[in-house]
Amino acid sequence: MSLSGKPEGDELAQEEVIAVLVNTVRNDDSEKAETSFIKLREYL
Repeated sequence: MSLSGKPEGDELAQEEVIAVLVNTVRNDDSEKAETSFIKLREYL
């Protein structure tokens, strides 16, 4: 089960979103990271 409780089929897309978010944070682009985090929260 995914973190959001959605069906397993969403798992890959969710991992991709998280990977993008983590990479953005690592690159220290805080504006982009904030936008990505908002998108991630909407997705979840």
